[in-house]
Amino acid sequence: MKTPFKILVITILVGLVAQSVQSSSVISGRIYDADFSEPLPSATVVLLNPADSSLMAGVISNYDGEFHISGILPGNYLLEIGFIGFHSVSHLIDLSERDLNLGDIYLHAQTHEIGEALIVAERRRAGSNGVLTTYHVNNRMEKVSATGVDVLSLIPGVQIDLMQNLTIQGRQNIKVLVNNIERDLNFLRQLDASRILKVEVNMAPGAGYEAVTDGVINVILKERETGWNGHVHVEAPITQNEYYLFPNFGLNVGIGKFNFFTSYDGEFSGFDIEERSRHTASLDGLTRDFTSVQEVVQDYRSHRFHYGFDFYLNERNLFNFYAYTNPFSNEHDGNLLHRLTENGETLYSHDGSKRDNDRNNRSFYSLYYRHSFNSNHEISTDVTIFRFKGENQTWFEFDDADDFSNSVNPYQINYSMKIDHKIALNESLLLRSGFRHVRTEMKERQNDDFRYRENLLGVYSEISGQYGRFGFGSGIRMEERKVSEQTVGDYSDVDFFPSFRAGFTFENGHRLEMRYTRMISRPHIYQMNPQLMMHDPMFSSVGNPALKPSFSNNFQLEHSLGFGSGFFSSQLFFNHHSNFVGGYTELNSSGLLERNYLNLGGVEQYGIEMVAAVNLLNRVSISPYVKVYRNISESTGNIGRVTDMAVETAFSAAVELGKSTSASVMFQHNSPVTTFQNKYWHDALYFITLDQKIGKNLTAGLKSALPLSGTFAYHAFEINGNDFSSNASGNISLSELPLWFYARWQFGGGKNINRVGRDKEDFNNLPSKGF
Repeated sequence: MKTPFKILVITILVGLVAQSVQSSSVISGRIYDADFSEPLPSATVVLLNPADSSLMAGVISNYDGEFHISGILPGNYLLEIGFIGFHSVSHLIDLSERDLNLGDIYLHAQTHEIGEALIVAERRRAGSNGVLTTYHVNNRMEKVSATGVDVLSLIPGVQIDLMQNLTIQGRQNIKVLVNNIERDLNFLRQLDASRILKVEVNMAPGAGYEAVTDGVINVILKERETGWNGHVHVEAPITQNEYYLFPNFGLNVGIGKFNFFTSYDGEFSGFDIEERSRHTASLDGLTRDFTSVQEVVQDYRSHRFHYGFDFYLNERNLFNFYAYTNPFSNEHDGNLLHRLTENGETLYSHDGSKRDNDRNNRSFYSLYYRHSFNSNHEISTDVTIFRFKGENQTWFEFDDADDFSNSVNPYQINYSMKIDHKIALNESLLLRSGFRHVRTEMKERQNDDFRYRENLLGVYSEISGQYGRFGFGSGIRMEERKVSEQTVGDYSDVDFFPSFRAGFTFENGHRLEMRYTRMISRPHIYQMNPQLMMHDPMFSSVGNPALKPSFSNNFQLEHSLGFGSGFFSSQLFFNHHSNFVGGYTELNSSGLLERNYLNLGGVEQYGIEMVAAVNLLNRVSISPYVKVYRNISESTGNIGRVTDMAVETAFSAAVELGKSTSASVMFQHNSPVTTFQNKYWHDALYFITLDQKIGKNLTAGLKSALPLSGTFAYHAFEINGNDFSSNASGNISLSELPLWFYARWQFGGGKNINRVGRDKEDFNNLPSKGF
């Protein structure tokens, strides 16, 4: 009898639970910012008793603006929805059915009038869903920015140096997307800042990105429709000692189902530079001390021409062609002095000259197609060709010594095809998968011994989900590489790159996120090219075609919080790199220094980094960034273990000085860091801009870099070995107040066009030369 009794009790309990579930209701909806038509995360949703306004239930919206209130009995209720800086809305609801979906709910920003001034309450600067940190571009950020690059420089953790090289939180292999489609920094340089709605930063890319990707920036544009539009941006130096100019223009024309676009961005810089180096070596009881001083003028010139079209066959099918060509050169011409002493006695002191002939060209072609089965299911394919060709010669000529020269003529071409598929399995789960094939060919046109061919096939699958306050993502990427090189022969390898993340958002708005990714870093053509380079009579370097890739395992634990209109995030991290690729310098039997590129060993980094985005007094937006970490390198050779502490800092601010006048300031500084033999650093960098809006379409301004500094060390390094030491630095001579003037004119007719973003592969990694 006991068994039937247990069955009866269980049956009754199950029935009671089922009845309870059936009698409860679920209220759901999605909250939007009415001005920008985008979701509002962390909005407050409360359910009240209409009789006495007592609280019955309450939740906050998730990152996508969605909310769900479950376990509510049928009846009449008052639903109130609010968000800081926005007007609240109320709904009287009658729960006569089990579920009630209120659909899309729009909140409008609050405004307050004081005299003749209209003040608009500010929205939150940023928010995080664990995968992406989204930074909204407010009015003052837009006012002090002419281009997309200017906007990026105001994002916490983003650093753009004087030559507009991009790093995020110290990482360099960054993909730049526009509307979720890959571009590059040069595209952002000609992009009008007023077109940018927000910037999404992803510092833990999953399996859907190539394993070399350190981070992703996705620039989301404001929606535009049809017509034509364009802009012209010009810059001119005011001081005579230096120039530093980035002119650009863009034009879009829509005709029927076609959108044709073309643009240009230029880079021109000229500085007086002093390059100093010193090498000291001891061999067979003799101590040699060599010094080199080069006083040169840098002349950097780059022209990039973009062109292409979009063809909208219908709402579900899009074709796109995009291409660019980019001739550029970087030459340092001037005088030099070489001096060599041995045991304190001068062996020679030679005056001479240095002359560069530098000609390079990059070109890129892409054909893209995307088909949308519905709003939750799409597939895209992309075929690209990238080509790089360089001719780099340097002559050192002396009056009373032998001349010498360097010459490298690298060539690289890449063919790439990839297919990406995305489908929503249900309201909570998203599945991504795809593959990519890249064929790479590299050679030195002066050296038949260097012929490198690589075929890379990558496949991936990634699933992500969001269940209430809990979100997760997991994926795996496999890459098979087949290499053929004349000096080391043929070989192949297969590598797997897993990724995982999990996060939870608490009711008070705090969020915790854990992430893991495995990544790869492949050597570039200048590290692999075996052509000998003589930097001076005592120091040479040569590439290594046998280099292997470097792998890294990355762990992160992040806490983020939105408060008022501000945002704060802190992160503990641990990164381990194996087979680290770097230069290794030795003293040869002739007393000369030789640098070879090798897989040196392992590097570990662990520490904490913090970013914030804050609005103050409705006039100031500030974005600080700090990273403190320990850097440990341990060689597989005789270098041993090297430990160092390092700090990275950055700060940017945008200030409204008046209705049409704005200013901005940016500051960056990284402390020296030692990895194996090599210690690198540079001076602090800072910019100041002042902008004046003139009418509706014209903006003029002044920009200054490093005012009152006089000189700037843009690179410096030290190398220490058992019997030698070497150090070098490059210093720019500047006016006390370097100034550049710029003006930007926007024009258009009809409605504007939102050009479709396109994939852009950037395969080459050029070494730095000069500033």
